[in-house]
Amino acid sequence: MEGRSWRWTDAHFCTLPSQTNVYGHAKILDSDGANKFLIASLVGKIFSVEYQRIFDKLTPFTREIQFTYIPGDDTEINAVDALSHCSHGKRLIIAIAFTKTEDNESKQFLNLYTPSQYGEEFNMENVAEECRLSLELYFVPYQLTHTEMVSNNGRETVFLLSGSDGKIHLFRECNSEHIFIEEDSGVFFPEFIASASCVHWLDIVYIDNYTRRLTAMGHQCGLLIASIVDVQKLEKEEDERNPQVPEYHLLALSALEPAIVYEHVLQHGFTHSIILPDSNKFDAILCGSVTDIDFDGENEILIGTYGQELIAYKLNHSKTQRSRDEVNLSTDSCESKKIWHYSSDKKTTDPPSNPIFLPPRRVRSQESFPVSLESDNDRSFMDTKKELCASLKELPKNRSDMQAVEEGCLLWQRSFAYPVIGINKLDIMGDGMEDLIVVTLKGVHVLQFCHFSLIYMKLQKFVSTDFRCSLMKTQTKRKKTLVNDT
Repeated sequence: MEGRSWRWTDAHFCTLPSQTNVYGHAKILDSDGANKFLIASLVGKIFSVEYQRIFDKLTPFTREIQFTYIPGDDTEINAVDALSHCSHGKRLIIAIAFTKTEDNESKQFLNLYTPSQYGEEFNMENVAEECRLSLELYFVPYQLTHTEMVSNNGRETVFLLSGSDGKIHLFRECNSEHIFIEEDSGVFFPEFIASASCVHWLDIVYIDNYTRRLTAMGHQCGLLIASIVDVQKLEKEEDERNPQVPEYHLLALSALEPAIVYEHVLQHGFTHSIILPDSNKFDAILCGSVTDIDFDGENEILIGTYGQELIAYKLNHSKTQRSRDEVNLSTDSCESKKIWHYSSDKKTTDPPSNPIFLPPRRVRSQESFPVSLESDNDRSFMDTKKELCASLKELPKNRSDMQAVEEGCLLWQRSFAYPVIGINKLDIMGDGMEDLIVVTLKGVHVLQFCHFSLIYMKLQKFVSTDFRCSLMKTQTKRKKTLVNDT
């Protein structure tokens, strides 16, 4: 961490009238490059954060979007999601799940918005006015997301909504008239059948040219399930652990336990894991993301905590002849924690955890680097592109006779004034460079990447020039003094 030539600087901050939650934000990818970020507050207000060019100057702009059929009073936004491409052309579709309170009775609803007028597919005001579905829900909504689905009609994009009833509900567009209906998710996603409890987080990727699907689900009870489904037969595959399948890692985040990376879940299931050191020292973990924050071609792991910390980890890579059973991937701060591993209905438990004393919280945004963690100067980073994720990512194949051992180390850390509940990567400025969008309980931070080695060279040049000018003036003044003296 000593020799970093980069940093993430504050570019913009947007405040919210009330706090938001982990499901209350979404990215809007515009076909023209004018990307936006949608953020919802718990009081029923939804805002769009974007950048506009005003007099050839790039200016941040935040505005409230008035969506129809969402009353502002006594309304709480549970989740939002945005879709830019669908089976019936490119246009913006926004899904909003909210709770409305009337006469001391709470009711939940799901609204879907999309424009019908040609040429206004990405106009936020037109989208907000045309509600295509307003459905009352008989459960508390949690995560609202979209994914591709393979059916007899080919590939189409659908919305998935997890609820307190332990089910994952599916909403699809039935025709070109932009009408949405709910269908049984178990017909197209057999891995959703017979869920143990309500699903708090869901992630899906397709492999082998959309013939197989890998699904990861994190449940409220702490159960973690990874399933492989044959898309054509619509049935789960047995646990063959084929070494020829693509390599995927799975990042699992828990509110009470350290963050864990399960390596090569298609080959080894949940048997090979890495505990990220000190990830549980800053109160509960609320969110995570995987992206390349130092632009070295390798993804890092980002974690946001209730303790107002944003932590970035990089996996170190080394080769050894030892087996994994002989290598202790834990640290002193994590090895005594109780970790639950679910694999083939088997559960193992480590010794009980010890009390953790949390550090004092900071009141302003600042960078900090704990000195308690060992330096990473003597470690070599991974020599291949490792994709790790809170979502599932593919790894390039790189096998050898020697066993690869990986462990996580702290790369970067930043403190905020409020708990961090969302981490996103989005080119919101439209300059071709992805920005880091951090959501806290009270606002949205837009962070811009800055590589200051060039800046340092320019400053060095300016300093040298000023020094030479000052030296010349001093020498000239001294010569005049000598002449006068003689």
